[in-house]
Amino acid sequence: MDNDEPQIREPHDLRPEDPPYEVGYRRPPIATRFKKGQSGNPKGRPRTRKAFAAMLGDALHAPVRVREGDQVRARPKIEAAIDVAINHALRGDMRALIKLIDLAHKHGGFESPESEIIHIRETIVDPKGEYE
Repeated sequence: MDNDEPQIREPHDLRPEDPPYEVGYRRPPIATRFKKGQSGNPKGRPRTRKAFAAMLGDALHAPVRVREGDQVRARPKIEAAIDVAINHALRGDMRALIKLIDLAHKHGGFESPESEIIHIRETIVDPKGEYE
């Protein structure tokens, strides 16, 4: 390497007492660079807000401890709420009964299950091949 050419140092090799290096493409001035340990985005990306349906789903499926007889079990809140509504309806609360019937209609609770068998076909197989 000739002594006539200026030696270009990498930015991480520079010390404050060193002569300034060539500023240009991909070589920012030392004073404008991030300091060691400093983030380029200190606040970070803002959190996105959950949609209402997602928040409601999370709340309804959060566990709650329910006493059933002598046992305590953790169940999703939606299951516990349905059990409470059923118990109120069985005690004679007509509003709870109407609400349960309405929910059952909306979600197909009273529909008869459709048979998956469309048609039955009988096939006889002759293992010896005599009737061809």
